[in-house]
Formats: sequence, structure tokens, C-alpha cells
Amino acid sequence: MSFAGSNNVKKKKLPQEEIESSQIGGSEAVPKIQVGKVPSPLNNIDRALLIELLNIFNADLIRFYRDHDFNGSYPAAMWRPLSSFCDIWDDVTHEFIDEGLEAGKKQLYDAAFKLGNVMSKNSSPINTERYSVYPNRLYSDLDEKRFQSEAKEINDLCYPFVQECEKFIRYARERLAET
Repeated sequence: MSFAGSNNVKKKKLPQEEIESSQIGGSEAVPKIQVGKVPSPLNNIDRALLIELLNIFNADLIRFYRDHDFNGSYPAAMWRPLSSFCDIWDDVTHEFIDEGLEAGKKQLYDAAFKLGNVMSKNSSPINTERYSVYPNRLYSDLDEKRFQSEAKEINDLCYPFVQECEKFIRYARERLAET
């Protein structure tokens, strides 16, 4: 079987690639492409994703999750980036081409998802700008131990999340600097 217009057409070699043909079923040639040692321009996709990720997990946000005690309320502005990351960064448009970067992002995503799940389960808005494990409407009926336990559950997941953020950022900078 052949495609219209494909007979007797010379295939042009692509830059930085070596094409070798093989026979399938004795009649059709299928190109095998091997990318050369020169860094692929596709690394620009990884760079763009890294910049996008660094804009989400900037130094202020990482510092907040490292230092904040969730027994107190927290700004909604610190919750939104984590929530947004958990909502959208598990799709194909947010995959790194580099396998190492993608593996690191998956570890970061897992830690962020665990933290985000517990935060959304254990806290609620107390006004338009702040969240807390202590809901506003229950201040007269507080179960202090329960809320302290929920805050501790959040606090305990912050450290692994921050560690994954820092580990990923360090690896990504080193990896992208190589290209």
C-alpha cells in the first residue's frame, strides 16, 4: 500500500537527524529517526513549563508553606496557586519532554496533591481573603482537639511538599543548564 504522490519522491534529511530505512513486508520503507547529540529545540518547551511552574511556586509561596503554622488562618492567595497546580498540572499539556524533569514534576505533584487534599478537607474560608481549620460559624461550639489535629495534619504535609519543591527546582535548573 502506498500513499498518493509518495512514489519516487526523495526524502530530505532533517537537520541533526540520521534517517535509515527498513523494509516492512518487503514493500514499504519506514524511516527510523535517531536524534543527534545537539540539544533539541524542544527543550524550549521544558524551559517554558519550568518558568510557568516557578511562577506558581515562587520563593514567597515556598517560604509560606515552610514557615506557616496552620493552627492560625492563612491567606487565600497562598492557597490558590497550590489548588490551581493540583487541578491542572496532571494533564498532557503540562508534561515535560525530558524524562527526568517529568519524573520530578510527578513527585512534586504527588506531594502537592496530598497537601492540597488535606487542606481542602480540613479548612474552609472564614472570609473572602482568609482560610482556617477553625470555621467561622462554629466558634461557639469549638472542638479544640479536633481542629488542632486537622492543623497538625496539614503542617505535617508541608515539609515533604517544600522538600519536593526545592528538590525539583534544583534538579530542573541543573538539567536545563546542561542544554
